[in-house]
Amino acid sequence: MSQAANDLRVCAACQRANPREAIYCGHCGSQLTGAPARGESFQTFPILALLALHYVTFGLFSMVWVNVFHGSLPKRRPDDPSVGRAVGFLFIPIYSLYWVFFTHLRLCERLNEESARRGLPGRTSRSLVLWTCIVHVLPLVGFVSFLVLYPIVAASLQGQVNELAEAQTPRSAH
Repeated sequence: MSQAANDLRVCAACQRANPREAIYCGHCGSQLTGAPARGESFQTFPILALLALHYVTFGLFSMVWVNVFHGSLPKRRPDDPSVGRAVGFLFIPIYSLYWVFFTHLRLCERLNEESARRGLPGRTSRSLVLWTCIVHVLPLVGFVSFLVLYPIVAASLQGQVNELAEAQTPRSAH
């Protein structure tokens, strides 16, 4: 069998080929059977702890923490960043002015798409993320992003990841 064939998963419902890391069929939306996608494992984390750590670390923890979510999501597009790229590029001077927009907006889209695939409502507003990034890079008013906007975005993203984690855990019958 060729290497290309090993990199595909066939949907049992529509018989279409999908990338090995896909969880849901890109054509019909059915859940693919077989081994789960590598790296997909959503972990819950208390939102209040995230907010406390945000202020204690002057925003560094929450900025790194939310970008680690990229590693929990299946890579469905060529531009989906890995955890290393998502976090690492935020610390490159000048380039980070672009990257803060790309990584946060792409994370918002990826989480909302994954929620939709699982029948959950997307809860993170792309507009809020965009305005947070804009305010973040503006001189003299960036502190508003740190104090108010970014904690709201981080809490929203963490809440969405918590919902995805609860949705992936099978419920026990009582």
